[in-house]
Amino acid sequence: KGEPSIVPAIVSSPSEPNWLRGLGGPLRGFVEYVTATAPSPQPLLALGAGLTAFGAIAGRRYAGPTDLRTNLYCIGIADSGGGKDYPLKSAASLIVEAGMHHVLGGAKIASGPALITSLKKQPNILYTIDEIGFLLSAAANRLRSPKYILEIMDNMTEFYSMSDSKYLGTDYADQEERPREVIEQPCLCMFGVTTPNVFWSSLSSGNVGDGSLARMIILESENNYPDPQEPVRTDIPVSLVLAAQAIGEGAEGHNAFPLGEHSSQRPKPFNVPYASDDARDLARKIRLTQTDLLRAHEGTAQTSIIARLAENSQKLALIK
Repeated sequence: KGEPSIVPAIVSSPSEPNWLRGLGGPLRGFVEYVTATAPSPQPLLALGAGLTAFGAIAGRRYAGPTDLRTNLYCIGIADSGGGKDYPLKSAASLIVEAGMHHVLGGAKIASGPALITSLKKQPNILYTIDEIGFLLSAAANRLRSPKYILEIMDNMTEFYSMSDSKYLGTDYADQEERPREVIEQPCLCMFGVTTPNVFWSSLSSGNVGDGSLARMIILESENNYPDPQEPVRTDIPVSLVLAAQAIGEGAEGHNAFPLGEHSSQRPKPFNVPYASDDARDLARKIRLTQTDLLRAHEGTAQTSIIARLAENSQKLALIK
């Protein structure tokens, strides 16, 4: 009694998106804060920013019932002048206000090796990247881009599937001078924004087949030019900051890092159970639906995207 709640108050609105009505807790609070204070509100992009921010904060601390983790790649798409930069900045601001500067990666990624170095130093990390379409375009162009740029996409693809295991790095001939980088259960999160033309032109059919596109949750604005709002300088609510800090501390009574948080130490994340038997049944139905879709599209490029349906659904549910 008398202590501030860590969950922001939920204010329903008849005009709010249907998906927001089913959302609660600090994730909804973040979306509402960003949408209410943005010069050009973009709720879907705010959702992507919130998912990746909380996913990075929770990184290596929690695991779902099937041992999935909170690492996500979200791409927010809106046309130029549509307000896509505000959710990007808000995700970084939340982490800074919570005192977790170390969780933020740089504004750009120079190379594949640079990405590995960052994760070696900080194994749960969030990159917030403006105009990410240009980075993806260069990293996906195997005919023209240099190897160190191509390795950005290669490493992103690999890290996505290594969040529950050990990244073993690369063995070099001069191992005394260049020891391989080993990272226990890396949690790489990324939220980038770009325009539709740049994003869709940056990818090719090869990105569907190799699975790189399937690892991205793409959130395209439902309204590129929403009604403008009067800009208001408003600090991030204390309730959201406290929620972020509580998530970063890990599950109460559970020590995820008995030997420390260094990237070489194997964490023991808290296992988050299904919320109910109905939730367990729903997860099973999604996997069965995924299998039916895979069989129906066998031999096509679509299977790489379909194969991530259940996984991405459970990652979203875990973060929520």
